[in-house]
Amino acid sequence: MINNTKKYAKQEPVFPIGVAAKMVGVSSSTLRVYEARGLLIPFKTKKMMRLFTEEDLEWILYIRFLIKHEKLSVEGIRRILSLIPCWKIMKCTTEDRNNCAAYVTNDGPCWTLHNGNGTCDNECRSCEVYRGARQAFDTKKMLSKFTNY
Repeated sequence: MINNTKKYAKQEPVFPIGVAAKMVGVSSSTLRVYEARGLLIPFKTKKMMRLFTEEDLEWILYIRFLIKHEKLSVEGIRRILSLIPCWKIMKCTTEDRNNCAAYVTNDGPCWTLHNGNGTCDNECRSCEVYRGARQAFDTKKMLSKFTNY
């Protein structure tokens, strides 16, 4: 957990990308790669400034753990996230599911395929699927829960 003296909600986007990068010991460009690969969705202001929450920082630290200690690549993490059956979590209708890029392909996590157009916005940050993936990413648990592995 990230320790800070200021009181704020863990979900409050308050850390600019440079500050967030320094706090977790990576470069700003590393955070942009994680974003580009769909591993995280930073909050963006109207001027497109990226802001991160304490929860984001914890997730970034966990991504670093998966890379360094579990020997997963960014692509490997992305592929695992793409296995999450968002259509079950969101209880989509058959019609919605059949029109959903995340159901038809597993090219990436559903939030990277938002409405099939490959764009995410601040709305995806609060999605139950995105937030749930971050909170319960244990690889073995996820695979057994979502794929009957």
